Amino acid sequence: MSQTTKIDSSGNWLASCAKPLTVSSSAGIESLVSWIRCECLDDIKGVQSWAELHQVMRENGLELRQRANGFVIGAGDGTMVKASTVARDLSRPKLEARLGAFEPSAEQAVRVKARKERNTGSDRCARGSTRWSCTPGIRKNNAR
Repeated sequence: MSQTTKIDSSGNWLASCAKPLTVSSSAGIESLVSWIRCECLDDIKGVQSWAELHQVMRENGLELRQRANGFVIGAGDGTMVKASTVARDLSRPKLEARLGAFEPSAEQAVRVKARKERNTGSDRCARGSTRWSCTPGIRKNNAR
């Protein structure tokens, strides 16, 4: 049921879909949840692998991310919704039962690797040293 996506002058999603839409009470703007349900939910539900799921998400300007004990779907503007709010079939247990253990997208894997490298101890900080003594650019004491 993929329709052509329309974006208004404020950058908000608009869709012409036969399903009833959830509308924001403040501005009458279609919510991200409704947009996903209308535009790409059928494509998302039809995937057979994590790679396909990430590809469908990417094609629609979305990203599936692990968050706490579940998944969230993020849009390019920073808006996030719980995947299970969009559809119960997108809950973590149901997706992992269908697709196997979660596999992050290639982009996510690169970001996670970079974050781990950034957060691992480096040679300049000895184990047990204080945060202030091993943070570059910060004096060990406040003396001027």
